[in-house]
Amino acid sequence: MAMIKYPNSIKDQANALSISIDTQITAIDSALSRINVASPLDKKVTVSDVTSQYLCLHPYLFGVGHNDTLSAPAALQRAGNIIMKSPYHLSNGLALIVTGRNPSHFAQQIQDISTVITHPAWVQLAILATKKALLPIEKMQIPKTTTDPSWVSFRLDFMSPILDCRTVLGHLTKSKPITPIERLIQVSQHQKDRLAQQKQGLLQLKSAFTGQCSALRLTGTHSAMKRQLTDANVDNQPYATVLILLSNDINNLSIYYEMFDL
Repeated sequence: MAMIKYPNSIKDQANALSISIDTQITAIDSALSRINVASPLDKKVTVSDVTSQYLCLHPYLFGVGHNDTLSAPAALQRAGNIIMKSPYHLSNGLALIVTGRNPSHFAQQIQDISTVITHPAWVQLAILATKKALLPIEKMQIPKTTTDPSWVSFRLDFMSPILDCRTVLGHLTKSKPITPIERLIQVSQHQKDRLAQQKQGLLQLKSAFTGQCSALRLTGTHSAMKRQLTDANVDNQPYATVLILLSNDINNLSIYYEMFDL
């Protein structure tokens, strides 16, 4: 095996650009030394003592569902028993329930709600539920016939180190030294673009609060929460998931209480 050699053509370009960059940095440092820089603001570090935890039950969880099915009443009963064993006393909680009449309907329901309430447990469940719904179809597919390897078109300039050299050298070659005033103008324009993005985000924010999901507010001791879960009036469809969110700070859950008018 031969040792890889640093190409002289790349080395010469890199050295020339490195010298140019050092010159630009020196000029910027010289300009900054003449600017009256205010002392940095004191940062106040606050230590948070907020504790929160969650529990997600669904039909495909080992030891929970029966033949990949789980009704909402059974899930709430199971969740209540688990809450009783929790070592933390968190007096504020929320139970979110999504049900489905069959695997496909359940997968669609959880897929829709996971785009609104992007809890990692539901995002993962959406992928799993979709896989479970498609699994019977995949079993019936005829496997493709194995063929011999064939040539595939490819561009060599997409490979490293060719790609790295073109990216770095091309970027540095196009860059030009700018004055502090030009830099301030660029920063101002960047800030305007950021404000425009924030404005667009405000216009799209309302659409983030759309979806269908049953919700139940949990308060009090563990035994009180268990009673609230077991007494809840929910449908008895064969596919359901329950996401329990608990916290010792009601502000963590206040926005969800407003979303579901609890």
